[in-house]
Amino acid sequence: HLKNECKSYEKPMKCKYSNYGCSFIGTSKSVKKHIENDSESHLELLCKKIDRAAIERQQMMGQIQQLMQHLHSINSNRGSYGLSGLSFSNPPIATINPVPALHSPVNRLYGLNALLQQQQQQHQLHQARAQAQARTQAQAQSRFQAQAQV
Repeated sequence: HLKNECKSYEKPMKCKYSNYGCSFIGTSKSVKKHIENDSESHLELLCKKIDRAAIERQQMMGQIQQLMQHLHSINSNRGSYGLSGLSFSNPPIATINPVPALHSPVNRLYGLNALLQQQQQQHQLHQARAQAQARTQAQAQSRFQAQAQV
């Protein structure tokens, strides 16, 4: 009924910042207005996401360091492991993989590090957009006030 008979019905949609924690849901018009008016809260959500990602990155880098130390100890003792022809001096993803269990967490951590860098770039882009939007709103408001005084 709503889709076929009610011409004014519009399917509710989420705010484009819902992946970052915004819970606003409304029509496309109300979502657009919400995004225009709530740029500061969206920026806070993005900053929190970046902070959490930075903490996760630090933890992952610690895990990478532990794995690299473990690989170094294997490299030091490779003769006793029967791996004398292999070298682990390069990053693990660039070497032959004789012990898959040691390499897959490192590969995941490298992938997560790349994801974090991508999220940081997206955050910077969103931040720049929010600043540009705030400048545009301030300019529009000052023009409106100037016209009102005339």
